[in-house]
Amino acid sequence: MVDWASALMTQIPVRVAIECHRTLSTYDARQDLKALATPTLIVHGTHDASAPFPLTGQATARLVPGCAFKPYTDAPHGLMITHADQLNADLQAFIGPPA
Repeated sequence: MVDWASALMTQIPVRVAIECHRTLSTYDARQDLKALATPTLIVHGTHDASAPFPLTGQATARLVPGCAFKPYTDAPHGLMITHADQLNADLQAFIGPPA
């Protein structure tokens, strides 16, 4: 997974990476999150070293009105790979059956 993520990063223009980092590290989305009126599923691993669970996933879930919050016990930042089956099941349950 680290190799895959590293390879993805080499494909991003440096200016784009810098601007994304600047935005992610300076933009305060709290008011935007409080105003969400769309059904929202928040999934976050409790052992995410890149985005610590109490500071990110838990805090975000408290801000989004009526969100569905799924903490994944012991899951890392790359839970879409390590917990793919659980994530897919949770996404399908949240979205509902096909029309």
